[in-house]
Amino acid sequence: MATVMDAAEGLNPTYEEAKKRPDWLQWKEAIEAEWKALEDNGMWKLVERLEGINIVGCKWVLRIKKNSAGEIEKYKAQLVAHGFTQIHGVDYYEMYTPVACLVTVRLLLAIANRNKWPIKSFDFDSAYLNSILKADETVFLEQPKGYK
Repeated sequence: MATVMDAAEGLNPTYEEAKKRPDWLQWKEAIEAEWKALEDNGMWKLVERLEGINIVGCKWVLRIKKNSAGEIEKYKAQLVAHGFTQIHGVDYYEMYTPVACLVTVRLLLAIANRNKWPIKSFDFDSAYLNSILKADETVFLEQPKGYK
């Protein structure tokens, strides 16, 4: 039901849909902020397309984040690689996603609550940018729509 509601409210538009919306400027700002974060972290260098090299596609994933009152809090854009176009042993060698298990989080919150420990949380922007490729790993990513 959440997926249907998000689609009905337009919370997750495609790049093409976002360009046609009256709030395109907010989406554009979110995209530019993500692009700047990628550039600031030295995520890539622009190279000529090479023959015989697998080029991994990508797309913008857009999402509106709302606060508890249902008001728009943030326009969020993420550049996501088309993982299904990657080839094991060429574009990647292993996969690892650092995600906390919900049961573990609940346990830690219960322990902290019982001991009256203060609980703080934060949203780590661009967390995935902090992984490091090995010296022999190179991934060729297609430029996203809207960039030349």
